[in-house]
Amino acid sequence: MTREIGTMSTATIDRIGQLATSDIIRLHHYGESLLYPDLCEYAIRQFASQGIRTGINTNGSAATVKNVLRMFEAGLDEMVISWHPLNMRRDAGEAASDRHIQKLIDQLPKEYLDRIQVIRVVDDSEIEQAKSEMAQYKSQGLRSLIKRKRNLGQVFGLLNKSAPESCSFLDEPEFCVLWDGSIVSCCEVYDARPEWIIGNVNDQVMPEKNPGCNLCQGCPGYGGNSFESEKVEWL
Repeated sequence: MTREIGTMSTATIDRIGQLATSDIIRLHHYGESLLYPDLCEYAIRQFASQGIRTGINTNGSAATVKNVLRMFEAGLDEMVISWHPLNMRRDAGEAASDRHIQKLIDQLPKEYLDRIQVIRVVDDSEIEQAKSEMAQYKSQGLRSLIKRKRNLGQVFGLLNKSAPESCSFLDEPEFCVLWDGSIVSCCEVYDARPEWIIGNVNDQVMPEKNPGCNLCQGCPGYGGNSFESEKVEWL
């Protein structure tokens, strides 16, 4: 990544709410949303007042009981705590996430706990170990899911290129908005290269359809097609 790092303004959040046609907005993209509890709370309340549901994906490192309670009390509809391959996550951050999750189980009202899902993204060699580790959450009533990781080298066009068979973004009125208001095709767009930017919410209306960008040439899509390499398994 070479794009500038910044924080979305409340004015840009308001503008997204004015332009949005989707019934749900997810507050995450290559960053940790819960590091900005005030901003997330503001966005959730703003969108909820317009009848727009909200979701957050988090790595759990900042998923304290206080932060999570604030999100749900503001009107958050769903939260996903997602961990990536085990051999990449043996660090203090995951240990902190694990401690936070247990406290959430112990202290959150059931109506909020039922809106949380824990996802473990693994290599094939790690599935059995992940099952054992995730079983503790299921036994305590927390929804748990194991995913086999997709080949992001293919998504980023680094391997064999082929047009996607299906995609939840392409040709749909669905986009990803970066912190500065830049509109990009989807949540896999990891940089702000000019050729990947569709527009900006601060100076135009949303495009009627998502035209995609050249990253789409290597993307296998998300719709259960023959290129799909990510599978899911409920515990």
